[in-house]
Amino acid sequence: MQSDKSASPCARARECFALIGAGPMGLAMAKVMKEKVIPFQGFELHSDVGGVWDIRGPRSTMYESAHLISSRTKTEFSDFPMPAGTPDYPSHAEMLRYFQDFAKAYNL
Repeated sequence: MQSDKSASPCARARECFALIGAGPMGLAMAKVMKEKVIPFQGFELHSDVGGVWDIRGPRSTMYESAHLISSRTKTEFSDFPMPAGTPDYPSHAEMLRYFQDFAKAYNL
């Protein structure tokens, strides 16, 4: 996860922020930093976005039957609604797909 796909925006380390984690809050912060043109370099332990929602992640505590415990309408990003047809309480796989789609939509 990087603020720009071209040359590294962090050529000068003192002018760059480290953004740790590509879970929901890391993705939200990356989007805001990109919009505000704040240079950052993202770091994620796993090979993809999603944080604990990615059951394949080395430190994920997610389990196969896990679902969101708050309504999707109260959890989704206000500027990126979950797709039509998403259950009120999405599974971990649906949440992971949502975060992956968010990252792609905003080129994070």
